Formats: sequence, structure tokens, C-alpha cells
Amino acid sequence: MLNGECRSQAPLFCIHAVMGTVFDYQPLARRLQGGCTVYGLPCRMLADSQHRDSLLETMADDYVETIRRIQPEGPYRLLGWSLGGALAAMIAARLEWLGQDVSQLALIDPYIPGVGLHSEDSWERDFVHFASIILPGVDLETHDGNDESGQEPREEKVAIKLARLMESFDTYSREGYAALGSEELARIFCVARYLKHLSLQLDALPAVICEVDCWWATGRDWKERQTLANQLKRIPRTSIETPHDHFSIVGDEDLVSQVGELLQASSHRYIGEHAPA
Repeated sequence: MLNGECRSQAPLFCIHAVMGTVFDYQPLARRLQGGCTVYGLPCRMLADSQHRDSLLETMADDYVETIRRIQPEGPYRLLGWSLGGALAAMIAARLEWLGQDVSQLALIDPYIPGVGLHSEDSWERDFVHFASIILPGVDLETHDGNDESGQEPREEKVAIKLARLMESFDTYSREGYAALGSEELARIFCVARYLKHLSLQLDALPAVICEVDCWWATGRDWKERQTLANQLKRIPRTSIETPHDHFSIVGDEDLVSQVGELLQASSHRYIGEHAPA
């Protein structure tokens, strides 16, 4: 639970992105405090090093069970950013297959299977990208990028690399992910790499019946947006391009307000449909 409990409204379930955490949904949870309970569904692999999901489909099945333990019956409200958007759509389709109503599916610059893929996978490139996001402004020259083995590194090795980078990072300016230790960040990176590999196995998103609302990072190709509509078999009710990039969009104040307004509107419908006779 990312904010205080509000029993008068249907909750919002926020699905983790590729890094597996739900930290990035905290601005939205604060915005909805008192009006809607926000649950964050983190990746199980972060907390359980022995657990390994084999497919995104099985992850979606597990998340449906988790959601229904919290809220046995619909209507359900789902939100996902990045890979979380793809997972949220998969969860919505499964809930609908079970005969449940999904009143809101909010997708924030979602991952779309089959588009925007790199032809060559590189953990080194992903590591540099990861470090630049979680440690903004860090001196990446302290990172030794010459790994002759080319093999996926063990978590311990990633932690050592991150610790070296963090030595050059201002301790007093650390916040968000940067406030975590090198071992925690190494775990997040390795989970992100694994989830990336799982995402590449996904051919397409399932069709959904529910209304879909989308927010896009600046410059996202319109063809990708059309691909999403084709896969979901649903033209989004809302499709808004923001001035932010993929990694800053989820904390955008305007986006948070817009999501909050949509949730308030769906809350009114929820109350009306379930009011005592």
C-alpha cells in the first residue's frame, strides 16, 4: 500500500516497470491520498532471490491472484508505466476473461511488444544507462566498461561496479534510487535485465474490452501508438503526449493531476453503480 487506506472507493493497482520497484508511483499515491487507496505491485524477484518467473504471462496470472485477494470483485482500476503498462494490459485481459469489470486501464508510455527493439543486446550498455538514471550526474568515466568475457555479470560483480561509481557521487545529494545501497541497486539492475529478456519473448498484448487511457513520452512515434491500439483492439479514450522523456514522465505533475481527475470521475461511477437501492 503506497498511501492511506480509503474504503469508500475502489483501489488503484500500480504495476511495476522493468526495474521491478514501485517507488516511481509515490507522487501519484500522495496526490490520491484520502481519495483512493493505491497499491503497488513490485516484482517478486526483488524480495525473493530464489524466485524466477519464466514468462510475463505467468507473472500476470500471479498478479491477478494478488489483486483479487485484496479486491475479490470488480470494477478494477489498473495503472502501469513502461513494462508495467504491458503487464497492466495483460492483467486487465485476464480479469475480463474471468468475467470481471475493469473500469480503468491507465498506461504511461507503455512497453509495446515488437516495437523499438535493439538488434543487439548489451548488458554493458544497459548498465551505463541504468547508472545514468539512478545516479544522475555521476562520473561514468570511473566505470570500467571493458569486460572481455561479454557474459552476463553476477549480482556481486554489479554491486562492486556500482559501489565504485557511488564513491564519486555526492552522498548528501542522494535521493530516490541513489539513496539505496550498491547491493540493492545491483539486485534491481539484474532483475531489470531479466525482465527485459522476458519482455522480448512477448509477441503482442491481448485484446481488452475496457476503456484505455494513455500518456506518452515526448517524441514517441505515432506508429507505436497505433500498434498499441491494434494489439489491444481498442482505440484509447485518452492519448496525451507530455513534454517529458520516458524516465521522468511518471512523476510529471500534470500527468499525476490528470490521472487523479480520471480516477475521481470513475469513482463517481463506481459509487453510483454500487449505491444501495
